[in-house]
Amino acid sequence: AGIVNFDIGGGTTNCAVFSGGEVVDSFALDIGGRLIKFDGEGRITYISDKIRKLICNLKLNLCIGEKAEFRDLKSLTDEFAKILFKIFYNRNLNKVEEKLFINHKNEGVKSGFIMFSGGVAEFIYSNLKINGISDTMRFSDIGPLLGYSIRQIFENEEVQLLRPREKIRATVIGAGSNSVKISGSTIMFEDDILPMKNIPIVRIPMGENEEPQFICKNIWSRSRMYSSGNMAIAFKGPKSPGYFAIKKMAEGIVKAFEGSDNPIVVIIQNDFAKALGQTIKNMDTHHKVICIDNVEVRNGDYIDIGKAISGVVPVVVKTLIFKS
Repeated sequence: AGIVNFDIGGGTTNCAVFSGGEVVDSFALDIGGRLIKFDGEGRITYISDKIRKLICNLKLNLCIGEKAEFRDLKSLTDEFAKILFKIFYNRNLNKVEEKLFINHKNEGVKSGFIMFSGGVAEFIYSNLKINGISDTMRFSDIGPLLGYSIRQIFENEEVQLLRPREKIRATVIGAGSNSVKISGSTIMFEDDILPMKNIPIVRIPMGENEEPQFICKNIWSRSRMYSSGNMAIAFKGPKSPGYFAIKKMAEGIVKAFEGSDNPIVVIIQNDFAKALGQTIKNMDTHHKVICIDNVEVRNGDYIDIGKAISGVVPVVVKTLIFKS
């Protein structure tokens, strides 16, 4: 079945959309239980910069150093709940609400079921009613109230709210995942620039007859969030592309890297990396080129590419990286 899981922690909400047991979409939002904190007397000690525009847009009187009114806090958590509600039903968000997405938006996959995990989920599935500021401040933040708002907005809907066996109190434990893959032997790489770590994925659509200008435009538009650092262009690609199709792909990729000193890194799901990599290198002798295949990645992933072992390279695909 189609299931959306919102994992709501202190600072962010991480979402995975499943269909038939496979992850088909993932994204994150600046929505969490500790975006506003209080001291023992109920004064606000912290407001995340990520939600200040939203607070201003809702015209709420929430300021550091002052005691918050319950109605203002409830209006904010109700708005958070409404955003999750809209995302689940694929309804349009306004510009301020869209700013809460981290890096990229959801893909609008339809689902019939919803469930919650993370610390805030404890209050979504409980029977606790929060009717005043004293109930809200149980953990010196807005977590309990956020859970209550989410419970209220979904409890009268026909959607089936699933209850996970483990809601996970500490969401940071196990929040990131990684898998080690071995790329195919028919690949193209220059070993002197390996290993490479924490390369963000820029996934683009790629048909068999895409024009170079269209490919270049797609790469430019999707890579803006990563400034000028290394990145890996990823796509599935056709199963058995001909020479002219490969040539068009290479032209578009080379054009996208004009003026950049970063290596050209390409990740293909289907098996034609060596042909594409050699074509890119023939067109562009300035850039180092790595082109590997048989690796599936998504937007939001990061990869590590290790030193070659007997003509193949190990690739670690990661959904989350931590600052060292």
